[in-house]
Amino acid sequence: TTIATTTTTTAVVGVREVGEGKLRALHRGDSGGYWYLTINKKRVLIRGGGFASELLQRQHTYQYYERHATYVRHMGLNTIRLEGMMPPKAFFDVCDRYGILVIVGYSCCDSWQHWRYWGDEQVQIARASTVTLARRLRQHASAVAFLYASDELPPPSIERMYRKALLDEQWLRPVVSCASNRTSPLYGGSGVKMEGPYNYVPPRYWFEATRRIVHGGAFGFNTELGPGAAPMSVHAAQVALGNPIPFDSRGANG
Repeated sequence: TTIATTTTTTAVVGVREVGEGKLRALHRGDSGGYWYLTINKKRVLIRGGGFASELLQRQHTYQYYERHATYVRHMGLNTIRLEGMMPPKAFFDVCDRYGILVIVGYSCCDSWQHWRYWGDEQVQIARASTVTLARRLRQHASAVAFLYASDELPPPSIERMYRKALLDEQWLRPVVSCASNRTSPLYGGSGVKMEGPYNYVPPRYWFEATRRIVHGGAFGFNTELGPGAAPMSVHAAQVALGNPIPFDSRGANG
């Protein structure tokens, strides 16, 4: 019997085992417990941030992404979340080498989330995209989980399609239904939350884990948060720092 070779590839392979589990939920409304990742059967405390490619989507060099990886390490982070915009191979090669975990997935607030407008063509594109990503990323040790939705939960038929596409392509790593606190009728609770906050909070907020703290705190898996949508105004900065900043009428700091 002759077996035809369809595709070949050369890759540096990292050997490790990625697993997942759920911790008992602190709040009744949390979807089936708090999701966590394990590497080689040991729990990992995820400390990460989102990464978005630049506006022009240029393909950068290995050295360019190496500088970003160094920055991630200097900030004390160990994970990067990608929401829809996938960098080139050099990005994942760097993460593999530097031991930075990558959680990949599709984006919110665009066609990826507008399932009610999908027809057969969009379903086929979504499936082909998932197959391509699984084939491309399964060789990278850094790619540890796939979130096939962000803010909203896909319809059951779309969930089945995503799961089957990933399974068919031997994606043997954790798969999460969405990045928000929702419960799938097919696969149960996501185990993650997206309640923010998206504005400044005092440091003690991140050390509190009580039933009265619902939108953050020291519990659960928070997929995204941030200090705010825009830089502080001059007045806000003056109040926060407790020390007036020299400022002239032309908008330039003195």
